[in-house]
Amino acid sequence: EKMNVEEEVERLKEEIKRLGDPQQDGSYK
Repeated sequence: EKMNVEEEVERLKEEIKRLGDPQQDGSYK
């Protein structure tokens, strides 16, 4: 089943938040 793109983006944002805070270079831990 194809997801709504906006829903997928929000899911990825939440996953990134759980992975760790942004580093100075803009990448994540």
